[in-house]
Amino acid sequence: MILKNIRLINYRNIAFQDIHLHPHWNLFYGANAQGKTNILESIFLTARGRSFRNAPDRDLVRFGERSAYVLSDVERKGRDKRVEVKISRVERKRIRVNEVEMENTKELAAQFEVVLFAPENLIIVKGSPGERRAFLDDLLRAVDPTYGVLVRTYDKVLSQRNSLLKSHGDSWFDRQLSTYDDQLAQAGSQILWKRKKMVEEIRTLAPDFQAALSSRRENLELTYQSELLDGEDPNKVPTGPEEIRNKMKDLLFERREEDRSLGHTSLGPHKDDLVLTLNGLYSRSFASQGQARTITLTLKLSELKIIEKYKDLHPLLLLDDVFSELDGKRSAFLLETIGPYQTILTSNHLVEGGREGMAFQVEKGRVHANNK
Repeated sequence: MILKNIRLINYRNIAFQDIHLHPHWNLFYGANAQGKTNILESIFLTARGRSFRNAPDRDLVRFGERSAYVLSDVERKGRDKRVEVKISRVERKRIRVNEVEMENTKELAAQFEVVLFAPENLIIVKGSPGERRAFLDDLLRAVDPTYGVLVRTYDKVLSQRNSLLKSHGDSWFDRQLSTYDDQLAQAGSQILWKRKKMVEEIRTLAPDFQAALSSRRENLELTYQSELLDGEDPNKVPTGPEEIRNKMKDLLFERREEDRSLGHTSLGPHKDDLVLTLNGLYSRSFASQGQARTITLTLKLSELKIIEKYKDLHPLLLLDDVFSELDGKRSAFLLETIGPYQTILTSNHLVEGGREGMAFQVEKGRVHANNK
């Protein structure tokens, strides 16, 4: 997949810019606070319908203006696509693909394969279990067209069950709770199993990436942690989604009074975690900032390879300030790894990519292109 060009109008500190991109290497460089990351953010916006910096839409509109507009022209498997995003301070966001309006921003994931590494992603390592579940869910949505429906179904039933748990119990309460238990276990078992299998795929890639990026000094291990997969007797640990469904139904029934006392559902994939350990230590608690950065980059490189495998194309790769803490050897490994992909990256200085491409100097919201 190739991003051919992007047009920005009143986006952040950029009044107007039409940027034609190279199919291989695209470097945006300049001093801090000039607008480099804004360009990566605008590309991610057309791919996912939101800012990766978790900024509200109104903050994406240039100061003093009422609306912003971002247009991307993409070539995907030999077909051209045009993605348009219009953001207004007073109206709802509108997204169109080939002039067809999208009802849901999550539909964009199937239109535009993109992998992003940015400092904000370090929350995957250092943040709550919810951040790591979100990483897995986003990757699964990108490669499995059925996964998004499963998650929406699960979230809806979970919300309904939690609301019911706060109500007064009667005979209707028990019947309705049984219905929700069935539905929750059905969707939840599928989600858990798909996450577990995805972690197994990541595990085939990530340790080698981590070793190469740490000069063989760091051993990364990944484990999908769920109460539904635990058990004192290994012979009774569920080995498939049907067994998980049955175990989840049984435990939901056993914990009804406890859940009612808590006012929420205490069991299910919404409570699970992706446990990351580095040299045997829990990364969330013990990894340094530099180690967390390397783990995050490792996960993103794994994501890149997995999407390529399932979609049979090269995703677009966005790298925000990725080289700032990599020495020459690790930089060389990264450059070799990302060689086949169209890469758009930011840096405070010129970086030689070792392949054909473009460099763009960014200054005060203006982009000046020059051949590399």
